[in-house]
Amino acid sequence: MSDNGLTHEIYLGDGLYTGFDGYQIILAANGRLGTEYCSDKVALDPHVTEAFIKYVKRLREAGEPI
Repeated sequence: MSDNGLTHEIYLGDGLYTGFDGYQIILAANGRLGTEYCSDKVALDPHVTEAFIKYVKRLREAGEPI
């Protein structure tokens, strides 16, 4: 666990970082959470995470290059 309370922190690319707080996936823009560079963050609870995964799956099934 890092000093910001998150585990499994990684840089996804395009200025987006992610980590897990034990319940939610946290997405952070422009910098690692807990730093002065992080401009915005979004927390995805399990229900929203599942909805997002389904959305990506539908896009791929529709032939979108994602």
